[in-house]
Amino acid sequence: MPSHRMPAVELPRDEIQHTQFEHEWWYFFARVTQPATKIRFHYTSALMRRGIAWVSYARWWPDGEDPVLRKEMHLGPTTHSGTELVVEPNDNWRVRLAAGRSTHRLGAIGALHFSDDSTGAFLHTPSGDGGIRSYGGFNEMAWYSWPRSKVRGQLAGTIGAEGIVEGIGWMEHQWGNTDFTRLRWRYLPILLADRTLIAYHYAHEDVPGAETTEVAELVDGEARVLPDCTLSPLAPGRGPTSITGGGLKLDCRPTAEGIVDLRFPGVPRFCEAPTLVFDAEGKEVGIAMTEYHPVEAT
Repeated sequence: MPSHRMPAVELPRDEIQHTQFEHEWWYFFARVTQPATKIRFHYTSALMRRGIAWVSYARWWPDGEDPVLRKEMHLGPTTHSGTELVVEPNDNWRVRLAAGRSTHRLGAIGALHFSDDSTGAFLHTPSGDGGIRSYGGFNEMAWYSWPRSKVRGQLAGTIGAEGIVEGIGWMEHQWGNTDFTRLRWRYLPILLADRTLIAYHYAHEDVPGAETTEVAELVDGEARVLPDCTLSPLAPGRGPTSITGGGLKLDCRPTAEGIVDLRFPGVPRFCEAPTLVFDAEGKEVGIAMTEYHPVEAT
């Protein structure tokens, strides 16, 4: 078993914030549909901490439209007690986190609720690594997800739409001390109808010449690397990503409406883009996020 400086992930203990580590964040993305109108909506948000400083963003938009909620890089207070964390960046946008679930209040738009389901949480490493990913030297991050959360919400007048929405979403949590100024990466969490995947390429300057490219399936609580998979391109950038091998042939296309260019003090700029996933015949088969650094490689 690899030797890590960080303790292995243990839930629900590790669902609260880890103030002893320099970096920590929670990501969310969801696609929900309003049964009455069949309108499909997208939601993305991130809550990020560096030291004692917090930044965050949230976006909400219907298919083919500009974001109705577009809040970026808001510093805001947080409180936590036991296994609950409350982040309220500004106005009426408020996120309450607890074990395996969260509530997102979206101002005048309404609210969304992410809840755990029978699939549970997954480490983003093989179980023997305990959810701790090493980028070389002292660069380590703990990493897990609730990748198939049930999402249900109540709208209150977004573009004339009111009532219940429901769908599926992803919550991801990371913390550690990695020096991101020396790391480049391309990363996609992917939700298909019957499979949950993570695809990534990264290289850290602390380990010259070493690069890692993998596509893994989240199954039985861990990430299992799929053999003979390719990820293209490996360079960062907001263009589409192709994944082939391991029974996969996917085209992951970022959507222009949701691109967020993050500027966290003391951390290099990087981008996140909500992404639609298509099969070899061009049929939409899932959703994802495309995250990459550096931004200059767009």
